[in-house]
Amino acid sequence: MKGWKKTLLSLLLCLCLAGCAPGGGRVLDVSGERKAIGEAVDGLFAALDSRDGEAIAALFSPYVRERDTDMMEQVDKLLAVYPGPTSRYDLEYDGGAKQRNGGSYYNTTACTVYTTCGGEDYWCWLTLMYQNSDPEKVGVKSIRFFTAEEYCGVRYDDWDIPAEDGLAVYAERTLDCEVRAIRGDAYKYTPPQAPLDLGEVEAFLSTGEKTYDEFVARFGEPCAENIWYFYELPRSDGVPRYLRMVVDYNDKTVSGFSMVDDTQWLCKLFEKEEPAPPGGKE
Repeated sequence: MKGWKKTLLSLLLCLCLAGCAPGGGRVLDVSGERKAIGEAVDGLFAALDSRDGEAIAALFSPYVRERDTDMMEQVDKLLAVYPGPTSRYDLEYDGGAKQRNGGSYYNTTACTVYTTCGGEDYWCWLTLMYQNSDPEKVGVKSIRFFTAEEYCGVRYDDWDIPAEDGLAVYAERTLDCEVRAIRGDAYKYTPPQAPLDLGEVEAFLSTGEKTYDEFVARFGEPCAENIWYFYELPRSDGVPRYLRMVVDYNDKTVSGFSMVDDTQWLCKLFEKEEPAPPGGKE
């Protein structure tokens, strides 16, 4: 089949991944900084679920607690915004920073957490100082906690969140659209009349290269977009699935497809066939 071909191996991989998607909690990584931030995230959600404001504050270093003058007000706001119990949480490691100058040193690491509670989605950014030559500075540096509408607004409209130590809870923004978690991020979402049929997509792609406009003319507008374009697929065991479409920025040709769920990338679905070399030899 010229143009595009479905990769059976990719579909099998999707099924395998669907059976072992993370259910929330531990970071399965043995490196020091990932283990440290995984434990910090575990501690945060344990404290949230036990409604223990003092335990939330205790996650922060003494240095930060002393300087964050409205920390307990923000803790109370967090407990009001996030009622618990936690259904799941998944974290994405965002990297870290290390510095050493003579006898002084520090090591920090950060992550983004996607969590669900009572059928609602939330996100938070957490930065941890897990080593420091000054022990008063060891502990959580900052937590920025967002409702789904707040986080979606940040992703689409602005990233102007103050880079300050301490706790800040964002829960005021409202949007006039549905917000869905796709691959661990928040997207403005328009539900389709019916999920996309992959067999119909395969048949459409089999006739050759397609542009974004041609795809939309055949299958309608995407349900969500922000850099990538997403179409809803039939659920698998109750888990949402989406077709992610990549479009070339310059000529608007469709350049790739993959399957994702609410938290992660699963697999490629279609691959372009490479033209045969001169003489027909592989």
